[in-house]
Amino acid sequence: MAVLRGPEHVYEMVNDRYVELVGKRDQIGRTVRQVLPELAGQGFYELLDKVFATGEQFIGTDMPIALQRQAGAPTEMRYIDLVYTALFDATGSVNGVLLHGVDQTERKKAQTALHASQERYRMLFESMAQGFGLVQMLAGQGSHAPVDFRILEVNAMVHKHTGLLGASGKTLRELAPDLDNRWVQRIAQVALTGQSVHFEDFSKLLNRWLEVFAHRVGEHAKRTVALLLSDITARKKAEQELQQLAASLAETDRRKTEFLATLAHELRNPLAPITAGLGIMRMQTGLARSDPSQNPLVGKTLDMLERQVGQMVNLINDLLDIARISGGKLELRRERVQLGSIVSAAVETSQPHIEQAGHALHVRMPEEVLVLDADPMRIAQVLANLLNNAPQCQNSCRLRFPAGYPHRSDISCLENLIHITPPNSKSRRLSKRGIAARSQF
Repeated sequence: MAVLRGPEHVYEMVNDRYVELVGKRDQIGRTVRQVLPELAGQGFYELLDKVFATGEQFIGTDMPIALQRQAGAPTEMRYIDLVYTALFDATGSVNGVLLHGVDQTERKKAQTALHASQERYRMLFESMAQGFGLVQMLAGQGSHAPVDFRILEVNAMVHKHTGLLGASGKTLRELAPDLDNRWVQRIAQVALTGQSVHFEDFSKLLNRWLEVFAHRVGEHAKRTVALLLSDITARKKAEQELQQLAASLAETDRRKTEFLATLAHELRNPLAPITAGLGIMRMQTGLARSDPSQNPLVGKTLDMLERQVGQMVNLINDLLDIARISGGKLELRRERVQLGSIVSAAVETSQPHIEQAGHALHVRMPEEVLVLDADPMRIAQVLANLLNNAPQCQNSCRLRFPAGYPHRSDISCLENLIHITPPNSKSRRLSKRGIAARSQF
């Protein structure tokens, strides 16, 4: 507070709060313009002049004022509530002005920060993709049992996710009279206990699935709950379709497994008489398995048929092992076996196909005996498949196992060199025509 005298507004008295506001200055006996030159252009001189001239009081609220509160420092913006009141002498003439001001700068800053926070909240509130609302629990008269919730505010996305319009200000039961009571009970538990919940539920009333996050906000006594809503009907439908597809695939896989098992049993049935027939033929011809020299052609043919029947038995046994087939894994029956016997079995299997196509097959084996720790049937299958495929490219094929390279095998066509040459690094090489396998022993 300050008292100014005369039309030049000379300081007659100031209190401590006024000094605190404008800073320590030599004020008494000096004019406002001398003490506060930084007020020039801010309109305060003119207001004082008007009050002195008219005698009318001036009241201002949250008026911005730039003050140099310390010598040599830059001006500082403050906000004040200001009252200018004319002072009169005994004749009724104005002879001074009583200046009363309250510094509201801190309150103004707090209001500005609050307004900015509210603006950010409102922007988030309106721009978020989920439906958001605040509801307050209402209790029955004389009872704490929850009966309904008042909808305090909602964003625009609530309508998109729920289909409900005009929700603000209404209660849940006013908005949706047939609302399932379990929804009210769940939200009430959050309001009463403060325990946040997250749930997904289907609303018959809205005919859609909703995902809900509920969290109590503010004081316990207000029992206000924030709700975050998302329509997840499309996601639930997709999940159901995926479950149906998975069930369908599982059923298809089960039927496939049953079919393979049945097929294996059916294929095994004729093998028994074939095996018996081969034994009878060997007995009738008097050829021993260990001495086919009596009739080389018949003995060789019987040996070949017995080997092929044995291979068929092994393949059918694989079909019967449903677990291995369903898992895509076949057990390797490893044993010590000579490479020559594996090559002979593969050539024996592929020879009819090669001859039928009019191709020539040349086999060159190393002089030393190569002994492998491998599954002979699987290796024979690999070589037989390659022999069956290789003639598709050229008219002549060569199966070659170079001497001195017991850990390497080549299969090549004479002109196009479709080959398998895996090095010791266990890497695979694929030919241009797609014939490839691992043949490192």
